[in-house]
Amino acid sequence: MSDRKPEHADLAHFERLDGLVRELVDRLQALGKENAALREQLGERGTRVRELEEQAAAWLQVRANATRGIDQLVEQIDALESELDRRVEPAAEG
Repeated sequence: MSDRKPEHADLAHFERLDGLVRELVDRLQALGKENAALREQLGERGTRVRELEEQAAAWLQVRANATRGIDQLVEQIDALESELDRRVEPAAEG
């Protein structure tokens, strides 16, 4: 009977170890799935960031073009005002 107790104890230890290993394997698989899902989310967010950066660059280009157009219009108005002033002054003097 004394031989049986160590066998029984060894079996209990083995079963406990087997349970712990199975639990660790399950946790490892779950973490692997979670990791894959997080990597997918990260990839999607990276794509979205690139899209937003491209959109922002396009908007900045539109803004720069609008600013150039406004500057040109202001220059034209200034030139027209100068021309008008030159034509009005001689008429006012005479």
